[in-house]
Amino acid sequence: MIAEPLFLSLDFAAIAADIRRAEHSVCYAAPGIHRDPASAMAEVARRIGPDLITICLDFDERVFRMGFGDLSAVDILREAGIAVRSTPGLRTGLAIVDRRGYIFTPTALYLEAEHRQADAPNAMRSRLLSIDEESATRCLEVELRRVFPRVEDMIEKMQLDARYNDVTFETLNQSEFLKAVQQAFPWIDWEMVYTEFRAAGEPER
Repeated sequence: MIAEPLFLSLDFAAIAADIRRAEHSVCYAAPGIHRDPASAMAEVARRIGPDLITICLDFDERVFRMGFGDLSAVDILREAGIAVRSTPGLRTGLAIVDRRGYIFTPTALYLEAEHRQADAPNAMRSRLLSIDEESATRCLEVELRRVFPRVEDMIEKMQLDARYNDVTFETLNQSEFLKAVQQAFPWIDWEMVYTEFRAAGEPER
């Protein structure tokens, strides 16, 4: 079997054609997006669901002025229910379709033509993206541990102290204590209770 070339020429039509073959997921990150790949993603979203499509774009007006993307393409994505995340300053392109990945240099259509010759590659296949499920799970666990603490770490030094303090005659006669119980139980006539308590005094032990 002949291995696929590492470098290739990739335009928006080729990206759209690859996206249409998606069966599990699509990830696209670039300065902008044009109508061809956006329409392909909308079609795939109806088939596999919009939650399995990840889009990251730079919404800086300079991106659209240079022709990196088209706002009408963003409208296509949103109408399809696909969430579009903002990633300011992004200038490199990344497209992952299922387990096939490409890193590419997007074309600014207002500066140069979209049509590319085969001997003028602008993309590289990312073979490292084709990893097995075990490796992917291990990588995900590492990233999750960076964000969420382990249960073992949270309870390692946890201890429970139980302290019991008697309510003495002096405690009950503190003005702050009376205010606290009045706020906690306002429906009880604490003035009457305190009057009777003071009259009785603290019993001898």
